[in-house]
Amino acid sequence: MTRPWVRYEIAKAWNDRRPLLGISIHGLANRNGNTDTPGKNPFALVTLPNGRTVADYVPLFSPSGSHSQAVYANVKANLTTWMKKGYKRA
Repeated sequence: MTRPWVRYEIAKAWNDRRPLLGISIHGLANRNGNTDTPGKNPFALVTLPNGRTVADYVPLFSPSGSHSQAVYANVKANLTTWMKKGYKRA
């Protein structure tokens, strides 16, 4: 997760005091039927002035499932709960 625009968007949302939560989208099949594995936490790549990272504050949820449909179903089933656990800055 080294794409600069991802780090930019996270930093922008943080600086704008927007609520944040992350969902690791992995386990989805590509056109060849192969599934991917979880990548790095993108919030860990954004360092704050206090020396901590956004990952120290914002949860990253990882849906379960052994195939794409199960992963999608898990996201759908848990999204409301995960949103309630997202990080909101005062």
